[in-house]
Amino acid sequence: SGAPQLWVVGTRPFGPICEFVRATGEIHLNSTWDEGIPEEIPNENLYGFAWNPMTLVGILQKIKGADTARRVGTDALTPMFAQLL
Repeated sequence: SGAPQLWVVGTRPFGPICEFVRATGEIHLNSTWDEGIPEEIPNENLYGFAWNPMTLVGILQKIKGADTARRVGTDALTPMFAQLL
């Protein structure tokens, strides 16, 4: 995406950091501010951190094209989140 990677120490919520929707070609990022985000990624495609998995699922459901996705790629997944997807 061209966005700098967030560096954190300690406990943080698990969740997607970047989503690419093939149907729309849009990139959505887990970021609470737009500093360092390429201007090709609009602010409305940024979303904040969420500790509650249901909040995160709600955010992901609102991404245009997510409802028709047939494949989801991930590098890590909790059993609960796998069920929610």
